[in-house]
This record gives sequence, structure tokens and C-alpha cells, in this order.
Amino acid sequence: MFDFGDVRSIVIQCSECGGRTSVPPEVKWQLSKFIACPICETEWFGRDYETAAKPYIDAMRCVERARRLLEDAPPRFAIRLEVDDPC
Repeated sequence: MFDFGDVRSIVIQCSECGGRTSVPPEVKWQLSKFIACPICETEWFGRDYETAAKPYIDAMRCVERARRLLEDAPPRFAIRLEVDDPC
């Protein structure tokens, strides 16, 4: 298990070339930088990228919002994410 405060970066991995981009969660997510792989330039969303990419960008922004909220106004409970064991 881990807390939102434990997230150091969000890793985006291209399914075409396997290239990875690691981005700190506090980055201002800009749609224009999230439409294609920065390594192989494969387009990830096609022509309607603004509509298709929005839910993914919103999800990544939520990580930073949760970190900030839990830091600024800690509740009397913990929010933790549980992941499968990678081994």
C-alpha cells in the first residue's frame, strides 16, 4: 500500500516503442505534450485527441490534487492505494 504523498512521478510508457517518460505529479499537464510519444512520435489518440486525452489528463491531475489536499488539510483517516505485488 502507498499514500498519494508517496508518488514521486507518473510514468507514461509508449506501447509501440516501450519508451518511458517520468513526470512529477505537480507538473502542469498540458494536452499538447501528451498527444504523441516523445521518443518514437507515435500518436496516442488520433485526430480527436482533445476529447480522447482529457480523461487521462484529468486522472493524472487528480493525483496532485489529492496530494495537495491531504497535505494542506489532513483528514482523520488515511487514503492508501493497494497495488499487486510486482514480483
